[in-house]
Amino acid sequence: MSALVPRWEWRGFGDELRAVESIFGRESSEQVVESDEVYVLSVRGTDGVKVRDELMDVKHLLEVNDDGLEQWVPVMKTGFPVSATDVARAVRRHLEPLGYRVVVVEPRRERVAAGDEPVVASLDGVALSERDAVVLTDHDAPYASEVLAEAARSKAGFVGMMSSRRHVARHLDAVRAMGVPDDVIARIHAPVGLDLGRKDADGIALSIAAGIVADAHGSDGGWLDR
Repeated sequence: MSALVPRWEWRGFGDELRAVESIFGRESSEQVVESDEVYVLSVRGTDGVKVRDELMDVKHLLEVNDDGLEQWVPVMKTGFPVSATDVARAVRRHLEPLGYRVVVVEPRRERVAAGDEPVVASLDGVALSERDAVVLTDHDAPYASEVLAEAARSKAGFVGMMSSRRHVARHLDAVRAMGVPDDVIARIHAPVGLDLGRKDADGIALSIAAGIVADAHGSDGGWLDR
């Protein structure tokens, strides 16, 4: 990861935008870089939050010079929370060209969008085999632990959960409390996916899809030249 170092910048919102535009107008076009960003603004405090390229950037204001130039020091840059449904859809886009048939399990019909079919409300009645993979992409779902336990007990060849290590622990504890043996819990891939370094929905989905394919072929997904 690159170092997070302080930087100087002009910022303007609303009525202040004209002043910033006049500053940019004095610069050559080669020195001006445009990007789409979403800012979370507050009338108080000296912290700023913006979302760019699906990363959440939290910064702290150090000082403002006489020209109005602001020096901000980055505090944290991380993946912006994305809809689990977005990840599930992206997993489908990655796997279907490889011959996989992806079925979304979602009991909350209000979350099902056009194009999400086939969708089932639960794993009940689904005859899973060793050729099947079950991946939970919403660790906050109220049914997450129960589905994870059900999938772990099933004949599915691959079982995983998208989550941070901190959140995974409580789900595995819940699964264990449901009477699932440790040797069965051990086959759960959590956090799921190969480490590709991406934090956006498509990147996370690609890491999950790559992990599923690698596991199906008995590979650990490592580099071929190493």
